Amino acid sequence: MNKRLFLTRLAREHPFLSAILALFVLLASLYSVVTPVYEAPDEIGHFTYIKYIADHRALPVFEPVGEDPWIPEGRQLPLYYLLGALPLSLVDTSDADQLLHFNPHAIVGTFGGVGNRNWVVHTREEAFPYHSTVLAIHLVRFLSILMGAATVLIAYSIALEIFPSRKGLASGAALLVAFNPQFLFISGAVNNDNLAALLSSAALLALLATLRKGATTPRLICLGIILGLAALTKLNALGLLPLGLLALLIMSTRQRSPTLLVRGMAILLLLVLLIAGWWYVRNWALYRDPMSLYIHQEAGARRENPFTLPSVIGQAKAIKKSYWATFGWFNIQADPILYHFFDCLTFLGGLGLILAAIRVLRGRPFLPLAKLSLLLTWIVIMALELLGWMWQASAYQGRLLFPATSAISFFLFFGLSQFTPRRYTTLLAGLLGGLMLLIAIITPFRYIAPAYAKPPLISADEIASIPHRLDVTFGGQMRLLGYAIDQPSVKPGNKVAVTLYWQSVAKMDKDYTIFVHLLDELETVVAQVNTFPGLGSFPTRDWERGESIAERYILRLPGTVLSPNSAQFEVGLFDPFTSDRLPAYGPDGHFMGDNVRFYHIEIEEGPVGQGPIGVFVNFENTLSIAAYQLERWVVSPGTTIHLTLHWQALTDVDEDYLVSIRLLGSDGAPRAQVEGQLTASPASLWTQGQAVPATYDLPLSLDTPPDIYEIEVRLQRAATGETLTILDAEGQPQDDRAFISRLRIEAP
Repeated sequence: MNKRLFLTRLAREHPFLSAILALFVLLASLYSVVTPVYEAPDEIGHFTYIKYIADHRALPVFEPVGEDPWIPEGRQLPLYYLLGALPLSLVDTSDADQLLHFNPHAIVGTFGGVGNRNWVVHTREEAFPYHSTVLAIHLVRFLSILMGAATVLIAYSIALEIFPSRKGLASGAALLVAFNPQFLFISGAVNNDNLAALLSSAALLALLATLRKGATTPRLICLGIILGLAALTKLNALGLLPLGLLALLIMSTRQRSPTLLVRGMAILLLLVLLIAGWWYVRNWALYRDPMSLYIHQEAGARRENPFTLPSVIGQAKAIKKSYWATFGWFNIQADPILYHFFDCLTFLGGLGLILAAIRVLRGRPFLPLAKLSLLLTWIVIMALELLGWMWQASAYQGRLLFPATSAISFFLFFGLSQFTPRRYTTLLAGLLGGLMLLIAIITPFRYIAPAYAKPPLISADEIASIPHRLDVTFGGQMRLLGYAIDQPSVKPGNKVAVTLYWQSVAKMDKDYTIFVHLLDELETVVAQVNTFPGLGSFPTRDWERGESIAERYILRLPGTVLSPNSAQFEVGLFDPFTSDRLPAYGPDGHFMGDNVRFYHIEIEEGPVGQGPIGVFVNFENTLSIAAYQLERWVVSPGTTIHLTLHWQALTDVDEDYLVSIRLLGSDGAPRAQVEGQLTASPASLWTQGQAVPATYDLPLSLDTPPDIYEIEVRLQRAATGETLTILDAEGQPQDDRAFISRLRIEAP
């Protein structure tokens, strides 16, 4: 009855908020349904951590190595996972291992390109009505949705705490939280950021209320409990402690009572230690790492690239985008116009805040500066924590700012409201809310669902109209019915597309990989695609016998490909875990090997002389070839090849080197060569990072036979004649010679 009275009163006194909350729950549920299980960031680790607690009635002991999927999240603070384990007691999750099949072809953590977006393989077992583990995941997701709804409610309350009479302003702040597509996406996922956002927002509200009503012991106890729960949820919530200190400092200064500061901090620290301290003590006892930062790095969260200003700027752009709309495993991006909209929104909000500050400096209107300072300080703390985390690991996702989303959304809408008279604030909230709602509704259908959608089955009429028939059967499992080609030729650096028509001829129990290669005249693979059918969305073990699809594969040729040239397609299937290829049989049943080849496409001559082509050849971490340039890739006997190598010092160089460049034919015999000093300037004078281009001439004799030749480069120490070894990307020694490029010598 009390619950009904509360909801009735809420709907009557705050109708805009009631609508926002109802729409949020519906939308977040939609995002949850549209997003396949495990396709939200780190959801595999979060859910399997919860399942471990539910199965073992204990917390996991972190191990930096191992195959358990909870390991990447195993160092996280436990409160969210303990709460998530409650609904799992109602569901049988014994099929969890059968559900979890990683996609070896997934493109994770990057935008662009054509590839498999799904981190795991999905089958009909996940379809509605949900059951077993899939049901359990959706139950925990709904728990997250409720946490998100509570965060929206608190965001509204925070705005009212600052401006009690401005419901329009509070509604605007709430809708910027509720209809943020990224917040909806994360709220519909198994992710501890949801509880962190809720408890951080609750702590902000409690601090603001304490500023207004006074730091009584009951209020301090309530605040301490919230801070303790937050400190048991996520490490970034520890930033709430200095925020609490700031609030107590403000109040003790107002009341001229130093004892208030001491008493208040004592209560807060005591409650935080009582509620969350055991976790940090446990970490120290187990790992000698109370905050578990080091062990998280051991699980693979180390930063791989240098922490430089350009890298921070680049990551800041990614954070900005992923605060609003980045989906999947950071690999599904929205249309540019959507990011432009959010950029304009942010710019106008920031400009409005500057106008508000100017008005305050002019003496009007009065603003509750203490409360605003508290909110702003929390945003700064979160930004600094994120910057510190970026320094340790490659972590630049906007959701890491969600503990401050209530404060961010308040300031954003407060800034926007500066451009309208106060009486129109509610109208502004309604207009902006309508636009944000429209974006939030469109987003899952335009961006998320298509990324995981299965390809449509083709009909018998479509099969009959296939342009080029092949009817090649692979291992009695799949049949390549035929193909279609869009273009007869392609230039280096460009794309070529081929459409393949597949049909299942048997019910399969494995997920086979389709490989599509483009082979040049030397049978070198110059472009390739490895994928599960449907770009990952239609694995072969999910096919029924007789089902057929048409799938378009896009192959990009590198700019360094030999041209002019001719290439043909090579297609087949293999087991991605054993690399065993399925045998291919022609229409009449004859054995064709492990692939089928078809269609010759011309590779047109590319713009070789337009600029250097980037490479990286590492000679013992001392010198490298950073790029090369050829005037032409097709030359005639009797001419001279002009090769430019762009050398770069990887360290300060203290000795000189000799270079040997040879032109090798298909028989391995050298047909032209040059040996001597590396460059005109002694390498011993080079400093780290210095780049020096050098051009070498390789004259061809008139009797040089037509062939395809490779350019070989060796580097020797001038003092000893010792040949330097080339290192790979992991620093492991490889060969002592580098093959830079190929070219063709035509008949005169």
